[in-house]
Amino acid sequence: MKASGAKCLKDLKVEKTTFKKLLAEAELDKPSLKDIGTGRLLTPNRCHRAVEELQERFGVSERRASGIAGQHRSTPLASLLS
Repeated sequence: MKASGAKCLKDLKVEKTTFKKLLAEAELDKPSLKDIGTGRLLTPNRCHRAVEELQERFGVSERRASGIAGQHRSTPLASLLS
């Protein structure tokens, strides 16, 4: 096998690994998305409650739960509670 063929094979293996990770993350998010229901969480308060619920029920990190619920992590909690 030529050097260019070996490099191409290595690149394909790296790409395959990346796609497998992305697929695994998507599969982990499916039950969470089904749990928070269909439709949009229109208010920041609802999004925050959804993030907390996902963390409790599925044991996911705040970062992952925020991404699933569409809540930006930098939204301050104090502004949501007032």
